[in-house]
Amino acid sequence: MTYPSELPDVSSYVDLIDRFIGRDISAPDFEKSFLQAMKSERRTLGDPVYPILQELFEDADAYVEQAELRTEPEDLDDEQLRASALRARHALSGLGYEWVNGEFYGYRERLRAMGYRFSTESDSEIALHLYQERGMQAATLLRGEFAMVIADERQRAMIAVRDRFGVKPLYYAVVNGEVFFASEIKAMLALGVPAAWDLEGATGGMGRSHEKTEFAGISTVPPGCYAIAKDGDVRIYPYWDWEIPTAEQMRADTRSDAEIVDEFREALVDAVRQRLVADVEVASYLSGGIDSCAVLGLAQQEMDRPIRAFTLTFENPLYDEASIAEAQARHVGATYHPIPITGREIAESFKDAIWYAETQMFNGHGVAKYLLSRAVRAAGIKVVSPVKAPTKCWEAIRTSGSTR
Repeated sequence: MTYPSELPDVSSYVDLIDRFIGRDISAPDFEKSFLQAMKSERRTLGDPVYPILQELFEDADAYVEQAELRTEPEDLDDEQLRASALRARHALSGLGYEWVNGEFYGYRERLRAMGYRFSTESDSEIALHLYQERGMQAATLLRGEFAMVIADERQRAMIAVRDRFGVKPLYYAVVNGEVFFASEIKAMLALGVPAAWDLEGATGGMGRSHEKTEFAGISTVPPGCYAIAKDGDVRIYPYWDWEIPTAEQMRADTRSDAEIVDEFREALVDAVRQRLVADVEVASYLSGGIDSCAVLGLAQQEMDRPIRAFTLTFENPLYDEASIAEAQARHVGATYHPIPITGREIAESFKDAIWYAETQMFNGHGVAKYLLSRAVRAAGIKVVSPVKAPTKCWEAIRTSGSTR
């Protein structure tokens, strides 16, 4: 399919949709005024040169026809009409839809200052507006743990992006010229992707390629990469990678130890604060390690209520950090919730943990984390602050622009 080099000017139509989204659609003159505006804009634009615009006008005609048949404004379905307008707005902006597994942090106020309008309180809109503003450069600006797919209807392409460290899974497959993306392999199989073992993926262990899975034909989008799917083909591009400073760069850094500590703390506090924004209670995983203890301490300073901190406890004292975790929770004012597990429970839960993780496990660590998560969910908690941020944050903070 070919497209003209010049895009039709649809800005006035986009403005109309924006006014519609923010308007009281139960107003008595709503149908009449919106119908007149729609007809006027169509006359101005003329015949659309893009298939998506043709489809959009056909949808608009169908909507207008239905609106003319309505006699009572009270009969209008607000949510349905607003959703229809949002779909139209995205299409006219060159975008279609977005699917997100995870969370983004920051940029909302900056985008609003640039003139972007948010139709929901969901952080997922951040990525869509950034993509509209910066294209694929948006990937380098996103903060968070996420796997997302954007349908770019002008380009007739699907854009899939995975966070820097691969916290959230993202899979793809190409079957008979059709491209599938999903955040779980089980979803791929449900869509009809054949289930067959991949010998290298199943036996390669920790030395296998980042893109390999245990299933033939199903690959992962590697951490720090994005995929572009178009015309039945998928191409992978990196947008981020580790940048280890050289000895010369280290010598050229004139900051004092105190300055480095202050910058590090400022960045870490900001990262923790961003992750406490939620519509529901935020709890914390807590071990005896410096990482989770630091995160809990900083998080508790931001909260006006005690944070519920959940800790795995073990029979073997070599692995048990309960005493340190309990002392830290008491010190910062959090509430301590021990979750005792046994070796037998780990063994019996191995199968379930693999089912949910969809990857091999070479020890009981992943199973223990699964048991902890299951217990936290059973306690009514759906959001937990991150634990391992400090172990990787030197590079992650630097790339976020928080430090030099």
